[in-house]
Amino acid sequence: MVLVKDVKIPPLRLIGDGAVVNKQGIADRLGEVTVGDSDF
Repeated sequence: MVLVKDVKIPPLRLIGDGAVVNKQGIADRLGEVTVGDSDF
């Protein structure tokens, strides 16, 4: 389960399972999608 509340997620970002993204600073630090992720 993932909780995303009251933030804007930048394009091409990964949100891990169990993540709580409830502050913009957290959303801004999310990792970017890699070629390996997109091939999966």
